[in-house]
Amino acid sequence: MPSDAPDSWWLADLARELEMPVVTLYGWIRRGWLKSQSVKGQRVAYADRKELARLRKLRQQQLRFRPATRTQGKNA
Repeated sequence: MPSDAPDSWWLADLARELEMPVVTLYGWIRRGWLKSQSVKGQRVAYADRKELARLRKLRQQQLRFRPATRTQGKNA
């Protein structure tokens, strides 16, 4: 844990816990979906058990509604 707060997470640790890329967490922070602050030049997010469950659900929704990848090539 990055601080005395029991629900604080380094973004890399939170990404591992949620099994997702760190860059996605930065997007969520930018959109206001995840609370964080800068500590010693690193982002620290705050998520208790309830928030972790919400973030997992959000991740699953994003995976489910991801647009299909376009195929490359002239005849594709």
